Amino acid sequence: MIHFFLSLTYARIDQLGWDPTMTLLDDGQNFDIRVDGVDGAQRIYRTLELLCCPGLRDIRGKGTRVWKAILVQNNEVCGDPVILKDAWVDSDHRPEGYTLDEIHTLPLNTET
Repeated sequence: MIHFFLSLTYARIDQLGWDPTMTLLDDGQNFDIRVDGVDGAQRIYRTLELLCCPGLRDIRGKGTRVWKAILVQNNEVCGDPVILKDAWVDSDHRPEGYTLDEIHTLPLNTET
């Protein structure tokens, strides 16, 4: 039991299950989500509406949620709304963005 309580005491916030890239807004329903791009740039998106949450029903899984969100720059919303998928990625897996970039950069075979 001592080991359990010490583990809780010294665990990082992400080890306790909290997502450090998400900040709950004052309305208590929406979030500012920090997204680290493949290019190294960090962007902040503000959620507008929860579209789908299939991963929240299972005890075990990725906790996937799909949001309608908008880009925030200098604390002002800008641009058109986007769809943002939020899911926990296993530490030994690459994020989807890397795979999509590889697919988009593959040479097209124009031979028929």
